[in-house]
Amino acid sequence: MALGKIKFSPEGQEFLLREVSQQYAGKPYDALKEYITNALDALDAAKMGGLIKVILVPSEHRIIVRDAGKGITPERMRDLPVKVGESIKRGKIDERGEKGLGLMSFGSLGPQMHMISRVEGGSNRYVRWELEGLLFDESNAPVPDQQMDRLFGGRFRTKSGTAVVLDVDKNLFNQKFKSAQVKQELREMYWPILEEGKIDFVVEVLRGGPAPESTHLEPFNIRGEEILNKTIQFMAKVRENGERKETPCSIQAHLWLDANAETPGKIAVYSRGVRVYKDILDLNEPSILEDPLWRCKQIRGFIDVPDLHLTIGRDTINTMRDSTIYRRFTETLHELNSEIYPIIEGKLKKEEATRESRLVGEVYSVLGDAWKQLPPVYVIHRRERGPRDTPRTPRDTPPVNGDPKRDGGGEGDVIERKGAFPLTMPELQNFDMIEEKMRSKLVLRGERPGVAINVGHPNYQDIVESDPRSTRAAEYVLRCITHPLATWEIQEAVREGGMRFADLEAQIAATVSRAEDMTYAVLSSLK
Repeated sequence: MALGKIKFSPEGQEFLLREVSQQYAGKPYDALKEYITNALDALDAAKMGGLIKVILVPSEHRIIVRDAGKGITPERMRDLPVKVGESIKRGKIDERGEKGLGLMSFGSLGPQMHMISRVEGGSNRYVRWELEGLLFDESNAPVPDQQMDRLFGGRFRTKSGTAVVLDVDKNLFNQKFKSAQVKQELREMYWPILEEGKIDFVVEVLRGGPAPESTHLEPFNIRGEEILNKTIQFMAKVRENGERKETPCSIQAHLWLDANAETPGKIAVYSRGVRVYKDILDLNEPSILEDPLWRCKQIRGFIDVPDLHLTIGRDTINTMRDSTIYRRFTETLHELNSEIYPIIEGKLKKEEATRESRLVGEVYSVLGDAWKQLPPVYVIHRRERGPRDTPRTPRDTPPVNGDPKRDGGGEGDVIERKGAFPLTMPELQNFDMIEEKMRSKLVLRGERPGVAINVGHPNYQDIVESDPRSTRAAEYVLRCITHPLATWEIQEAVREGGMRFADLEAQIAATVSRAEDMTYAVLSSLK
């Protein structure tokens, strides 16, 4: 049986090239990332640090990506458009791309791309790629420096380099490529590289003035506590020259804990400094999904994997999921969870307790102020000649619920108002088994009342622990305090002021009414 080779027809080849050119439709920054990442590889190949410029030209809806690498020879410039899919990077684990398809990404941005490159000792050489008709300019013509200044963001300031000029769709440029957004996206895309500091990123905006608006990108200054910044070594079998060898590999982990984070954090995954996943959970690796460290909403940072060859920009590593290096990579992340999450958990619990104590203190302070504006429950100051055992409700004090027994009193009876808020600072406690269903309780500290709030109660955990900054949490704590305080006030009025109730039900009703008075006094003061 004779076997033939499957081939593309001219029509099929053109269709596939158009599909490739639209691979980042709807994801313009992934398309731009292809060209910036090529610039990174050019600097790496030159074994030098250097500068990458991303130049925005709003009047032309144009983005220019420039590097000071070794440049591309005129011959290779001419070959690139007719050898799509071939790559000199293939098989090199120290470079970031390998499919030979990235240059076609310009079609996801706009109608055409210009490439200008110069090798040391040569001239500026030019090739234009056009989406319409899938054409390219074969002339490979030289470009004078004056033309570079006028059309392509300025001449090369080094002996060699490359500029990729992207003509972007007008609406897309105006919507997605504002200067501030470009800077933010680039900082996120190349965060580990910015931290390393060997390659500088500059964003320039050309608006026709005497000088460009130029910004040197800095790494993120993350709020919170740095909890890990180290390279973690592991061994894996890697194929080299046709043989599988046990090879030392590594990941760089840089993590911060922001215990007061108001929005969920994410840990991005990078390959040699270039972001591949915005969130490590997007790996969909079962062991990682189960580890609390990687699901923790208060953790931010990145994991950089220089040895695991991820496919930049295509959000997939499926081709390497069965490899030893990928398996050891995920095992190392799982081990890291076991090593540092107990520390993080302790810090979070401590911060949680502090935050909840702060909430209690704030509610206590506001309640104290509101309490001073309320009339007393039932406190009588008698003149010496006044009756000692027949107190009555003062004229300017409204009767409490339950209609306390009244008796005639002396004309000199007046209200006595204690100036200081009697309640001591409430405490958070775990109640024992007998009291575990109580939300709070009255405790006495000497002659002063206090309140203990049960942190083990399901309502406390659902309302306060889940979101101690919420209004619901503050109101819950307030109600936990006011009822015990009202209980104490009513008991004191009975014991010291001679307040009387027809029965226990009337006393309970008076307590509830007093607690509600205090609660609403606080809520009214917060409006």
